[in-house]
Amino acid sequence: MSDENDVINPPKIIGLFLSVFGFAVLVAIAFTPTFSGRITNLICGTVILIVSGVFLWMSKKQP
Repeated sequence: MSDENDVINPPKIIGLFLSVFGFAVLVAIAFTPTFSGRITNLICGTVILIVSGVFLWMSKKQP
């Protein structure tokens, strides 16, 4: 009844959510008034995108 495409892959879902959130933080750099806020957004957005990439990579490795 269920086939291979119906399986929910939690690392893929988490990775996609984090990547959208990471890009939103990077877009927020344009609207941040202070230099320290821009650097903080840049570092946080980059770290979030790296973590989301690891989650997406892990989702490909799962059987």
